[in-house]
Amino acid sequence: MATHPPQEQLQKTEKLSPRAAARREEILTAARKVFVRDGYTATKLLDVAKEAGCAAGTLYTYFENREDLFTAVLQQVEHEMRSASGRIASDDPRELISAANRAYVESYADNAPELALMERVSQTHPEMHKLRTSRARGFTSRNQRLIKSLQDDGTLASDRDAEMLALSLSIMVSRLCYSVFVENMIPDAGEADGAATAEEHKARTIERIVSTVNDIWFRTLGL
Repeated sequence: MATHPPQEQLQKTEKLSPRAAARREEILTAARKVFVRDGYTATKLLDVAKEAGCAAGTLYTYFENREDLFTAVLQQVEHEMRSASGRIASDDPRELISAANRAYVESYADNAPELALMERVSQTHPEMHKLRTSRARGFTSRNQRLIKSLQDDGTLASDRDAEMLALSLSIMVSRLCYSVFVENMIPDAGEADGAATAEEHKARTIERIVSTVNDIWFRTLGL
């Protein structure tokens, strides 16, 4: 299974003209819909081209094959999630953690179908497993840097294992989101009010998750 590494995908995109880049984004939007609808194995590039309103030849101008296209879709999802987290600006560690957790949970909720598909495909395709692992390590590294900064300024004891703390807390948030938004572990979330809409249910669930993971983070780090 041949896929282009993330950096190579980025370099290819940067070389495109504005018009070509916009066309590529349209194809990716269509691909996300088709992959989620049909599943990875059943997705055909002809169906993606039809959804995007272009000829198959146009699609091949930007992507070599289905694997290349799916890799680009995952990179797009990751970029959206990282961009949401990157908008955080504060010197208060509690505010930083709370904002980062909220950005992650909200992004996960918005991209749950794509992330669920990534989980499934990564179980049988080594290259996709590498991409998934790389993505997880990126978020963990961000959290580790935050924990290390708390150690450097004396907020957190320096003898605590920053790497293991970051890994444990990151996995906790990620698996909780997967259990709720993919496996539907709490299907009755927010249904106390029978008039509530699906979006209201989703918003309430996000608030419950963010409140819970913040509490665990703060207690674990002694903030």
